[in-house]
This record gives sequence, structure tokens and C-alpha cells, in this order.
Amino acid sequence: MNTHRTRKKDALRVHEMVVNLGKIVLVTLFFDSEKRPVIEASFILPADSYQERMKTVESVIGAIRLL
Repeated sequence: MNTHRTRKKDALRVHEMVVNLGKIVLVTLFFDSEKRPVIEASFILPADSYQERMKTVESVIGAIRLL
């Protein structure tokens, strides 16, 4: 499962890329807006608990705010 999706969160666009490498899953988030530099957050998750740990990734997305 390799996926990419873009969504809006407030004034930010969130680009989420997920790459499955077998035993691990790489999740990279890019946050961008017209007025701020790009913010990147990357996660390396064990594939066997990927779904459970994605809750943490979603929490990070919710915590990012423009300063």
C-alpha cells in the first residue's frame, strides 16, 4: 500500500505520503500554506501496528497550528 492524499486543515494543506516497505511503514507529512515555509514530519511505524499508531499521526496533524 503506497498512497498520497492532500487535505486542508485550517489555512494549511496537508500532503500525506505512506509507503509500505514490508516490516515498516514510512509516513511523511508536508504542511504548506501561502504565508509560511513548508513543515515536514516523518514517522517510521511498524507495519504490524500501523493502524493503531496512525492515531498518533492524526494527533500530530491536529496539533499543527500556524504561528
